[in-house]
Amino acid sequence: MADTKNSHCDGYDHTRRRFARTIDDPSVIEDVQQYRIALVAGENPDRQQLLDKYPEIEAELAECV
Repeated sequence: MADTKNSHCDGYDHTRRRFARTIDDPSVIEDVQQYRIALVAGENPDRQQLLDKYPEIEAELAECV
């Protein structure tokens, strides 16, 4: 059996000790939807706070919000 503990292909961000996110991750999608709902409601959500939450996909996420 292969040792996946040190594998860089297992979806785990070993430098941050958590799973790396992708733009199609359900939690990312939910946060973007909540951000957009706030915008439509006339609120002023903190865009940078959203981007900072997902630094591994910040550039891609910035194109969506």
